[in-house]
Amino acid sequence: MNTSFEITTDYIGISLLAFIPGVIGLAISIYMWLKIPRTTTTTVFLVFVISCSVWQISEGFFRLSGNEATAIFWNRCISLSIIPCTAAGLHFSVLFSGNKRVLKSRLFYLFIYLPAVVFFGALILNIYTWPVITDEVWNWKSDPRLGTFQSAETLWVFCTSTSTMYFLARYAVSSRKKDLILRRRSLILFIGYLIPSAIGVVCQIIFPQVLGLEEMPLTAPAILTFSIASLIALQKYKLFRYSSAFPANRILEIMNEGVLILDTELRVRYANLGFSRITGYCPDELTGMSVHKLGPGYLNVKDQENEAKPTGVLSERTKRRIRSRDGSDRFVYYNSAAYIDKSGDITGTIILFTDITEIEKSSQKARCEKRQALQHQSKLLSSQLNPHFIYNSLNSIQYYILDENREPALNYISEFSKLMRTVLNNSLKEYITLSDEISFLEAYISLELKRLRNKFSYIINVSSEIDTDDVVIPPMLLQPYVENSIVHGLGLIDYQGILVISFALHNDRVVCEIVDNGVGRETAIHLKENRKGGVNKSHGMNITKTRIEILNEISEQDHHVHVEDLKDENQVGIGTKIIVSFPLVQC
Repeated sequence: MNTSFEITTDYIGISLLAFIPGVIGLAISIYMWLKIPRTTTTTVFLVFVISCSVWQISEGFFRLSGNEATAIFWNRCISLSIIPCTAAGLHFSVLFSGNKRVLKSRLFYLFIYLPAVVFFGALILNIYTWPVITDEVWNWKSDPRLGTFQSAETLWVFCTSTSTMYFLARYAVSSRKKDLILRRRSLILFIGYLIPSAIGVVCQIIFPQVLGLEEMPLTAPAILTFSIASLIALQKYKLFRYSSAFPANRILEIMNEGVLILDTELRVRYANLGFSRITGYCPDELTGMSVHKLGPGYLNVKDQENEAKPTGVLSERTKRRIRSRDGSDRFVYYNSAAYIDKSGDITGTIILFTDITEIEKSSQKARCEKRQALQHQSKLLSSQLNPHFIYNSLNSIQYYILDENREPALNYISEFSKLMRTVLNNSLKEYITLSDEISFLEAYISLELKRLRNKFSYIINVSSEIDTDDVVIPPMLLQPYVENSIVHGLGLIDYQGILVISFALHNDRVVCEIVDNGVGRETAIHLKENRKGGVNKSHGMNITKTRIEILNEISEQDHHVHVEDLKDENQVGIGTKIIVSFPLVQC
């Protein structure tokens, strides 16, 4: 080997402190070159990493230099690599933090690249060099006595490195409120850059230039921390792969909506930051996860076949509940479509999510408040039936007193008081069993039979399909219709009447038919007009009609009432049929 370029192996141990981060940096550069698409941000970062690697490798050979000429050559290579490394580091930190105001400033680029071009050109033209001195520990070190060019370059490196740390630190703090993944990326890069920069400034600038102490060239081995930080950012936190620096994902990442791509086995291939915000999972946690972990039966194969259309067109929007990382439920609208690769093959499913959790919670609260208000209103209407019922019963008692039938009147009052106790107890309940409702109707009908001197008889039929102790019904729902049949139908006849109440089951609904052979509605109205000169409104029927409307709104089910006039062949009224249909609700 030429004596002007001589390498020794005596300091191979100390040289490894520079070679190891240099090799790691080259590996990162190769990985980025092969895997990461070219953008301004990735290109600048690549220049930064390559320059840093060349610096470390040159530092390693500098320690192995066998003579002064070789040491000066490698020291010059170190200076040549530090210049683009420093400029690219600052440029990357501004691009990565997205500081648009700085990027639009021409002074920023002059501050970065004009000194870099001047120093780089001066070194190439050999206008100045970095002199070296021997050292027992490090073999060779830079001469701490700096000339004009060396001092200017050192000041520029110091200012540029400090600015780089500032932009990375500021972005790490500001991204805390935006996204956890962004914060971790920026924080890990900031720490990785801070450690070697701080050590370099203290040990290689402040020690020799300010304090007059011996220089300690620890920057090169300390850069190992930046190499490790870069690896963590690239692999664990998907630096560039899931960030605005990746153009193909830029739109996906800035979307508020979540995007999920599944393979044919319903495992997550890709999740954007919007979906991470919805569920609380990091993108790397979601990758490879079975979609069923987001909720039982969340998306099965049948859903995929039906909703992921072969053409790739999005399906109709569907509301779904999914489970977040902390176990809480999130409500989303989602559309799905077949995921088609470049060759046109369907390789999975792509799903678009819109988070509606807050809207759903507000809607649920509003529905709950409305339901409570309607329930109170229903109970109020039910309580209004009580005085109406009491009024009619007191009329019955009045008939006995006027007829001077004392003992029947007392018996009637006793039965009436028991019935009223039942009415008051039931009015406090939202539902009672059908058996309790039938018992109440029988007690009421027995009172009316006494008042009308057994003018009619009654039959209550219950289908064998109905378990009256298991089926529930709103209280006082049927009584007004039974009362209407007795008072306005059977009470006006001069022949033996009959009242038939039947309960049957039809399509998961309970159907109650109340049939009487009274005078019919038209005749009843005509008789009242002749008797009183006017027609009183049926308050019980109107109140119950309003109650049914409220019940339908509360339960979102159909409680239905149909009134049919029964007529003979001459169209003369021979009775009334009332059909009350309500959903089958079990205890």
